[in-house]
Amino acid sequence: MLTNRAVAYIKKRKYKEAIIDCEQALFINPKFAKAHLRAHTCYLFQGFLEKSKESLLRYIEETPESGAADQQKVKVLDELMKYEKFSTEALQKKEYREASFYATKLMEHCPDSIKHLCLKLESDISGNPNDM
Repeated sequence: MLTNRAVAYIKKRKYKEAIIDCEQALFINPKFAKAHLRAHTCYLFQGFLEKSKESLLRYIEETPESGAADQQKVKVLDELMKYEKFSTEALQKKEYREASFYATKLMEHCPDSIKHLCLKLESDISGNPNDM
């Protein structure tokens, strides 16, 4: 029941509430794979990449039938973590186009990430101050 409610929260973009439901479900049963998967989704959409990967790996651990698609998700998360690092470093080096490119890629996977949105905006504004 808790994870069904979590799905409704995710659809409404109420990720904090969904994570609370997932945490409650995992408190009751730490091996509840769906709760790990839903927590992964919430963390990913908010841009918490390390927490997302941790939840996904726990899901894979608890789901023996998980396959190549789940392993591909882990690879995507690793790439996103690299993009985050590249974007931050590019911004520090004042390579605004590159920073904006990687921030845009991050936003494609993390649509409700305030951190990545700010990174994108900072790159765009710094790169084109006269356009703002």
